[in-house]
Amino acid sequence: MAEVADVVRHAIAGDEPRIQELVRSVLSEYDLSFDLDGHDRDLLDIRGSYASRGGCFLVVETEGRVTGCAGLYPRSLDEGELRKMYLSPDARGRGLGRALLHRLIDEARRHELKRLTLESHSSLPAALRLYESAGFTFIPHADPSERADIAMQLLL
Repeated sequence: MAEVADVVRHAIAGDEPRIQELVRSVLSEYDLSFDLDGHDRDLLDIRGSYASRGGCFLVVETEGRVTGCAGLYPRSLDEGELRKMYLSPDARGRGLGRALLHRLIDEARRHELKRLTLESHSSLPAALRLYESAGFTFIPHADPSERADIAMQLLL
């Protein structure tokens, strides 16, 4: 059987529908809502939400399909937020989450950010272990929601 080739790249114009479908699909696995009018509005215009603000948005492409994504969203001159880190079931367990995470951490350091934060959900233990293995620590969550009941930070 031939090995599947995964490509990690920056999102480009036209990726939005495939990214939205990936995020919608993964959230539905965990009975979490997808909302393009709210939490997921940034996925309508990824360039405007991320790159034009000094951040970046990465995708994993596998045989022409978007199978993973993650974004670095600048919150201030010294703080960034890790957002929208999702992998399809067939992309999990192959080190792609770790690759995305470390690329975004490297990007945050390149931009001389001092702190990287993220929100996640307690129903995602594998993701939480990944974040902890990269040095993220739990912090009080200022505004817990149905989608995010945990907050973490990494001091860079």
